[in-house]
Amino acid sequence: IALPTLPVFQGAAVCSEHPPQFFPPGNVAGLGSSPPPRGSLGPLVQVLPAGKPLQDTVPAAHVTPEASLERLVPLVDHLAAWKLLPNVSAWVLHTVERGYRIQFGAPPPPFNGVSPTLVGPEQGLVMEQEVATLLRKEAIEVVPPHERESGFYSRYFIVPKKDGGLRPILDLRLLNRSVKRLKFKMLTIKQVVSQIRSEDWFVTIDLKDAYFHVSILPHHRKFLRFAFRGEAYQFRVLPFGLALSPRTFTKCVDAALAPLRLQGIRILNYIDDWLILAQSEIEAVRHRDVVLAYMKELGLRLNAKKSVLSPLQRTTYLGVVWDSTTMQARLSPARIDSILTAVKRVKEGRSLTVKQFQQLLGLMAAASNVIPFGLLYMRPLQWWLKTKEFSPRGNPLRMIRVTRRCLRALDMWRKPWFLSQGPVLGAPCRRVTLATDASLTGWGAVMSGHPARGLWSGRQLTWHINCLEMLAVFRALKHFLPDLRDRHVLVRTDNTSVVSYINHQGGLRSCPLYKLAHQILVWSQDKLLSLRAVYVPGHLNLGADILSRQGLRPGEWMLHPEVVKQIWRVFGPAQVDLFATRENTQCPLWYSLVHPAPLGLDAMVQTWPRLRLYAFPPIALLPGVLERVRRDGVMVLGPDFSPRRLSLGDSRQGRSPLTGRGHHSSPPAGAVEALGVASEGAHLLASGLSTEVVETILQSRAPSTRKLYALKWKLFTSWCGHRQQDPVNCPVGSVLEFLQSRLSAGLSHSTLKVYVAAISAYHAPLGGLSVGKDPLVTRFLHGALRLRPPVRPRVPSWDLSVVLEALCRPPFEPVEEISDRFLTLKTVLLLALSSLKRVGDLQALSVAPSFLDFAPGLSKAFLYPKTGYVPKVPSSTPRPVVLQAFCPPPFRYADQQKLNCMCPVRALDAYVHRVARWRKSDQLFVCYGPPKRGLPASKQTLSRWVVDAILSAYEASDLPPPLGVRAHSTRSMAASKAFLAGVPMQDICNAAGWFYELDLRVSPGAS
Repeated sequence: IALPTLPVFQGAAVCSEHPPQFFPPGNVAGLGSSPPPRGSLGPLVQVLPAGKPLQDTVPAAHVTPEASLERLVPLVDHLAAWKLLPNVSAWVLHTVERGYRIQFGAPPPPFNGVSPTLVGPEQGLVMEQEVATLLRKEAIEVVPPHERESGFYSRYFIVPKKDGGLRPILDLRLLNRSVKRLKFKMLTIKQVVSQIRSEDWFVTIDLKDAYFHVSILPHHRKFLRFAFRGEAYQFRVLPFGLALSPRTFTKCVDAALAPLRLQGIRILNYIDDWLILAQSEIEAVRHRDVVLAYMKELGLRLNAKKSVLSPLQRTTYLGVVWDSTTMQARLSPARIDSILTAVKRVKEGRSLTVKQFQQLLGLMAAASNVIPFGLLYMRPLQWWLKTKEFSPRGNPLRMIRVTRRCLRALDMWRKPWFLSQGPVLGAPCRRVTLATDASLTGWGAVMSGHPARGLWSGRQLTWHINCLEMLAVFRALKHFLPDLRDRHVLVRTDNTSVVSYINHQGGLRSCPLYKLAHQILVWSQDKLLSLRAVYVPGHLNLGADILSRQGLRPGEWMLHPEVVKQIWRVFGPAQVDLFATRENTQCPLWYSLVHPAPLGLDAMVQTWPRLRLYAFPPIALLPGVLERVRRDGVMVLGPDFSPRRLSLGDSRQGRSPLTGRGHHSSPPAGAVEALGVASEGAHLLASGLSTEVVETILQSRAPSTRKLYALKWKLFTSWCGHRQQDPVNCPVGSVLEFLQSRLSAGLSHSTLKVYVAAISAYHAPLGGLSVGKDPLVTRFLHGALRLRPPVRPRVPSWDLSVVLEALCRPPFEPVEEISDRFLTLKTVLLLALSSLKRVGDLQALSVAPSFLDFAPGLSKAFLYPKTGYVPKVPSSTPRPVVLQAFCPPPFRYADQQKLNCMCPVRALDAYVHRVARWRKSDQLFVCYGPPKRGLPASKQTLSRWVVDAILSAYEASDLPPPLGVRAHSTRSMAASKAFLAGVPMQDICNAAGWFYELDLRVSPGAS
């Protein structure tokens, strides 16, 4: 597969000053297998032999616990190594060299006096130990006496540690109010889930005093002061508690790890917790040694006590147990115990503070990143707290009394099996895409080119549009469940609320919307592997939009054509574009998320052809695309062309009938018809077209056209067979003799043109021209036109008012009692008149689910053509056939009852219910008489029924039948009546499928 050259995509996006980075989704040559490229790591990293003892490569200061009490070595002492990093930002180098400059969003707070830290005797001992440790590490310094009456002082407070001890924390909340709120991305559990591969080996690394690696700019240290026991101190390094400390440290670490990722080392970092992933134990050891040596060069200190340096396939990272052998993740036992302990405190009748509920919600929210439906089962507690006017910004000591409803909301969180659930590791490489849309009257959906739709009824018609959009997703999932079961499903919708409530497993703004989302997610638990939603603008949600709003305005990004040419020069031109539209495809064939898509909708759910493929996917799809390539082993070269793919003739003659050159003997009788089809393919191949292009061209004609051509070709081959001539290579004189025999038999000029078109399709070129363009054939057709000019009436020979009057009387009424024949004739004629559709359009209508819908009270009917139908005049905005009811009951006047007898919706409803008993096809109109009763009716049969209905109407009116009635005349008759009734010309043309453009240059009377 040819992938265009993209920017570096290693690691997770981290901050605004760094470009987004992504981890390499495939195996990349790691360090040790080949020397690093110039400018990547330089002298920083020496390739170490696999399995070399750690003490031989890492100094004792990195692995001995005693090192924790030694003086901190600032990063500036390793500035030379940081400057060797490729593409490192100036901001990172400035921070390492001079120290971090606190990024204030408001003027720094003024001096507020020296605020001493006051603690009790036991806490005072802890504070003395904390200050002594910080002084020994040179993380803080004593403020000179002449500067003590300036700067900004904060207090320390003491919190309990997990092991029962006490931890001092500097309270910087007042200072943080003046600091900028800068967003950045940190590693998430979902990212870790997507990066782990089967049978991976893990090494975890913990940094010692992570924030203390970054110095503070000297003249900004005055804002980080505190006082204790009569002495003033200030931080020389980045302290815990500063709002921008995580961002600052993460930016520096990401700059340091970028070269390692470029070399193929898969390493994830969450502040001071790092995780190395490798596909083998040997590779894990090698990458571990490289990372540790790299840390030494940059001045980053290892916490050997908390690190797990021996490669394992089951490890604990970020409070989650990761197992690459079972590809499962679960909360660590410690986190499960903490949640169970917190939940046990909630008892009916007991009162808890707002702060205690906040702590419980925090534990649940953090666990929901691992528990598949954790957020879904956290929402009931949030809704209960909402009724209690719970606010995180309110008084944290306010008491809230626990009720029975609160206990029910926590039922799932008391079950250890629920807390022990976890996601399946690895990124889904293939999702089934389902596009949905809704309006105030109905819903629509498209999956892999298959449509589904329905109408709202009852109370649903009064629902908010957001609820209707969510219900549309539910209806679509149920409709396509046989194809979606046990698969990853991605819903495409143009409603942001639906996207949010599905992806976040509910919400707190709309209770009805939350209840619908809850139903969908609970329903999907045991049916789908996963359910996600993505927002697409309404004009790009074309699959469902065609069913609901008929919008069609596609637009996507594409790679510059000059860049594509460079790719072609390296790999050769590709035949298939996996991610494209008609406007931006780079190849003759393509997959797309919108119509038209020659190879199908959504390449990620299709079987890729064994051709050279081109992909320019969205960045988010890269891991799935590359994993699909790795698993499927996509072929790069196309298959050899076999003539048998186009030839249906007998190959036992020792030569292929595709050649069509130099063979003047008659082919076997059984292969005559197939010989014509095969010869057309041979002519196209001989012109230099590829096999795939030829096969596509051969499918350009409608099935009815191919059938008609085959019939005409069969007559021509039979005529040539009696004269011992080759129909593929006979001279033009033989073609003219055949046409003359047809003209003498009384055929019209238009029929002769069909013969010429069929012969031109299958006959070998004559002098480089097709038969139809030969001068003699052209002159012959002109002569036939003069000898037998067409005779067509300028207006239909029948009266619409006579026909409509007859439809209100026997034998067309009452519809509940009339015969199958007259019910069929009446329904076909009313649909032809009210829709202005061609007979071919009526034949394409279907009664399959989602293709035929009736509005409540039979006020409207919506009919859709079967999937894959291409009308004679394709439209960029396909529209359904919408039938309006005429004066539905109850009737107030006699005229209303008469008009209702002409109602197409009423006739269609009666016909569908009557025919359902003996129907054998999903096509709307089926044959009513033996021997084809219940089978689909052809276009010729439908045309005959329209004519029979008109003639039967005249017969029922005791009038002589009109002459020359044609089924197609219903279009001109109905269009003329509509125009005279004041219907706009644009609406008439849209309904009939005619192109229309108002010419403002003509006179008003010329319309």
